[in-house]
Amino acid sequence: MLKLFVVPTHLIQNWWDIAEPQIVKAFEKGDDEVRPDELRMQVAQGQQQLLMGMNPETNECHCAWTVQSIMYCREKVAYITYIGGRDTKHVWPQFIEWCKLTGHTKVQGSVRDESIMKLWNKLYGMKKKYTTVEYSINQKEQNDT
Repeated sequence: MLKLFVVPTHLIQNWWDIAEPQIVKAFEKGDDEVRPDELRMQVAQGQQQLLMGMNPETNECHCAWTVQSIMYCREKVAYITYIGGRDTKHVWPQFIEWCKLTGHTKVQGSVRDESIMKLWNKLYGMKKKYTTVEYSINQKEQNDT
């Protein structure tokens, strides 16, 4: 049985190297907005929280993710910025309990591919809320060349 380990900010330096191989898997699906070293800095500064799915018998990290708390007028959202590894489904109930204990009212995240959206729906019961579109400021310059 995996256990959720919420890494205290002051211990990031001790745990990041164990979690990073799992998180890096999520970077493969991203769009290069953040690099692993930049994410590590955000977590170390308390801008995001590192969570790990650990096997307590072997002390092996099976999955890891980072969460940013976003405050809206009526909601406190645990926004998953990166999630990777295997067996995330097994620690999901513990993650939801942590969210409740920390005052979060919703969990959100963005996915790039329809297949990942379907996977998150299957694993975690997350539903499509918005579709995000983007315009690159340098796009006109790129199109002019």
